Amino acid sequence: MKKILFIMIHFFGIVMASPFFLLTSAMIVIFSCKKECQHDPQPEKDCLKIEMGIPTYSNTASPTGDFIKETYNIPLAVTAECSQLFIGQMGQLGSSTGTNAISFETNSSTAPNTAITTNPITPGVSMFVTFTSSNAPTDGSGYRLDKSVTNNFNLIVTLMSTAKPGNRIHFFRLVLNNIQTFTNNALTFGSKIQPLIPVEKFRTEYKAISGD
Repeated sequence: MKKILFIMIHFFGIVMASPFFLLTSAMIVIFSCKKECQHDPQPEKDCLKIEMGIPTYSNTASPTGDFIKETYNIPLAVTAECSQLFIGQMGQLGSSTGTNAISFETNSSTAPNTAITTNPITPGVSMFVTFTSSNAPTDGSGYRLDKSVTNNFNLIVTLMSTAKPGNRIHFFRLVLNNIQTFTNNALTFGSKIQPLIPVEKFRTEYKAISGD
């Protein structure tokens, strides 16, 4: 009896130590892990769809040929795809702050990779910004974005020159950076800032303005 017991222990010891048994055990552990990992949460989806249309431009020249005013009119189509959201009624030069809807920067043609986020954007050139919608209803402190409804907005940026006649000509473009939404109409809860990418789809052409 003792001999039989010794043989059985010796046999199971060999089996458990065999490469086949170890490989099979490892495969079972890996399979179990993969099965559990299938339940891991997926990354949060961006529920806001935004598309930039073709900007229009207008300029005003002085009798001396100086560019004293340049306007960029940027159309935007915004759709809340997951749930109702709210958006502010102003655009912001620089980073998103407060309840501003859109943040953007300015680039000079002489330094296209340098963000200009101060106003005046150069000596003698000041910026004025408006953000309006043709169909989004105003609600509380902002615009309401009803689920699955495409709302049309216009970001209108005007550059005004106070430069002396004959001063140098600058060329500037606008680059939209982020859009900010909220979950209540007071614009106090659920703030989410979504980057606007790729950047090539959210920028204007360079346009001229006279500066000091």
